[in-house]
Amino acid sequence: TATNTQKYANLQENSNAAIVIGFGPSYTTIQGQGTATLLEKASAEEANAIARIKKRLQDHNNETWPVFQLDAYNAESIAVFKLVPTTLQLLNLEHSSGLAITNENMLQII
Repeated sequence: TATNTQKYANLQENSNAAIVIGFGPSYTTIQGQGTATLLEKASAEEANAIARIKKRLQDHNNETWPVFQLDAYNAESIAVFKLVPTTLQLLNLEHSSGLAITNENMLQII
């Protein structure tokens, strides 16, 4: 995320974070909560995270993520956070997916 955003300020102030990943167009999501940690600028861990993001974009023809200049990570204006989930849940409202329908409760993964 950019260091001049509200998201960055919020994560610096409170490391509790959540993420929702949808598998659209179906009504199925994975939802997680955990702790976000800012990776050290120019560290091996940050470089590895950036390389993995770039590879994912290349492997999917830039279709899976809003594209911006990832090389901007070399500047101080971009920060990389790592989310370590403490909980993960599956929410599935799609009857034809082959997964258990979870419209009453979420299926706890971790």
